[in-house]
This record gives sequence, C-alpha cells and structure tokens, in this order.
Amino acid sequence: MRKVMTLNKFSMKNPLHPELPEEYENILDYRKISRKYLCKNIPQGGGMIKWTSFATTPELYKNIEQHINEQNKIKKPELSDEQILEINIRLSMMMNKPSSCAVRCYEDGYINQHECIIEYVDTINKTVRCYLCYMQERKVFSLFDIVEII
Repeated sequence: MRKVMTLNKFSMKNPLHPELPEEYENILDYRKISRKYLCKNIPQGGGMIKWTSFATTPELYKNIEQHINEQNKIKKPELSDEQILEINIRLSMMMNKPSSCAVRCYEDGYINQHECIIEYVDTINKTVRCYLCYMQERKVFSLFDIVEII
C-alpha cells in the first residue's frame, strides 16, 4: 500500500533551500533574508564600484559643457549701411570728445558689451584702441567686430 502525504502550501519546505528557517519562508524580497541562507549564485552587486568609472572621466563633463556653449553661440550679425554709418559717426564723436561709452562687439560667437573710453581709431589696420573702464586696461577691437556703440 502506498502512503500519500498531503501538505498544505504553508507547511511546505523550500525545495531549493531545505535549511531555510521558518521566519524566512514567506519573505519574497531576498534583501530581507540573511546572506547565508541565499543561493550562492545570486550576485551581490558592486555597490558604488560601478559608478567609479563614470566619476573618473572629468573630460566627459568638459565635453558636455563645450557642447552647451557651442549651442549658445550665434552667427556674426550683418550690419546695414546705415548701422555702419552710425558706428563711424559715434567713433568720430568719441574721438573728438572722449567720454565713456558702451561698445558691443562680436567675439568668438558671442556679443559682448564693454564700457570703455575710445582712445584711437587706426584706419589703416581697421582697429579701435579702447581703455576699459572697469578692468582698467587697454584693448584693441577690430572695426569689423563692432556691432554697436551706445
């Protein structure tokens, strides 16, 4: 005669881990079970080790910043004849009566504004020599880079 054994689902032992204590039998999250009762084939993970290779590439951050700066650059504005004439008139006024003015220049993809006193206009080399008020230094601008004089 055959003996039939009946077990309900709560009294059944784990067939993969028969030594698993009863308090861990119904826990489905393996992180709450002690490591000594888990299968040895479950990887523990690298913790923070997997992020160290990312953190050791500062050139990645430089490249991202460079791409952001490249997107913000603009093309050099084309000036009309009236705008060029106005710039020439303002340059001659500032040469005759030196006073502080704002010079807007196209520099490396950006339009920068400098508070300065215009000292000299070189018509042969097409440059303007200015004294920057806040930096207290002299700077030379190309006439072709000047967008506006305020």
